[in-house]
Amino acid sequence: EELEDFDVESLFTRPVSGATRSDLGTERVSSPAGSFLCSVVEYSSTDKRKVTLGGVEAERVDTETSRVWLTKDVPFWGLARSRVERTSRTSVGAGSPGAAAPKTTLTESIILSYRRPRPRG
Repeated sequence: EELEDFDVESLFTRPVSGATRSDLGTERVSSPAGSFLCSVVEYSSTDKRKVTLGGVEAERVDTETSRVWLTKDVPFWGLARSRVERTSRTSVGAGSPGAAAPKTTLTESIILSYRRPRPRG
């Protein structure tokens, strides 16, 4: 009963002020553990801030998109798949040397195996 009250999504997505939550419907996920019909939720956020690089004013923009595939068919967490993409880029003012290429980090996970608990009796 406690698990039903537990906010599973918060375990797999970082709480970000101003993040946008989108329900993307349902999707079938196939994995080594089987095929699961999942509800898909996506969170996206953008953070902009001024930075100084060697005395040069610049702007850093960090974006993050997190997507989770959740199903009641997987015991305990209900997580069948997750994907988090983070991109950071820094742009400098006009007339400054070229900006560095954006840095993107992609982290994905998918369920490999699980075991249903045995009924008590």
